[in-house]
Amino acid sequence: MVVDLFKIITTTFKEQKTGPEILEWITGAGQKAFAEKFLVPLGEAYQAHLQREQKREKPEPLRMKANLNADPSLPFDGAKFEGNKGEKHLRQGEVELEYRSDEDELYVNRRNLVPFLSDKQLDGKTVKGFKLHPEAEANSPTNATLADVLYAHQEFIPKKYRDRVWFFWATIFSGADGNLFVRSLYWGGERWSRGYVWLGDDWYERDPSASLAKQNLDLEVKSF
Repeated sequence: MVVDLFKIITTTFKEQKTGPEILEWITGAGQKAFAEKFLVPLGEAYQAHLQREQKREKPEPLRMKANLNADPSLPFDGAKFEGNKGEKHLRQGEVELEYRSDEDELYVNRRNLVPFLSDKQLDGKTVKGFKLHPEAEANSPTNATLADVLYAHQEFIPKKYRDRVWFFWATIFSGADGNLFVRSLYWGGERWSRGYVWLGDDWYERDPSASLAKQNLDLEVKSF
């Protein structure tokens, strides 16, 4: 590289009938002119080149619209999400989903989808869904309609989260016996599948809430 650079410089100087004596001028009286007229424009040209390369190499995000006001699919026959005590379905409006493959991140209306974990789930501890529910509900959970959308468009789900079971706490279903359930998505080895869990079961470290991050939310994203 140094040899190639030396050849470029000497060839250019030779064409201009300039000899090595220019080096004495560059390091002396010509320092300012050398920096302002050569080094600064060269550096700017190089930065512009890098930006063009980065823009060319960065893949275009996947984007789609989703209606999170829509009713979710039912996880089992007889399931309900409105009407009885404990049931709910938080309708979350029309949104744009954006998956950025270079980041392996999913954004919902420009808010990053993040795994929220309670302290009660960390360090080998488990927590019943009934006790976890208030914390998950306070940390911007997404609803079961989003679970349905992601199930149908699995290319939008970050690959790095295949080691976790995602729960969509903004929707709570009930069965005929009054038991309450929350929808989940889990990686089955070849594709994502939908599931559901009774709130009387245990939640572990690998069972985060699919939550939305925002600056004014007191949300701590915990890893394991």
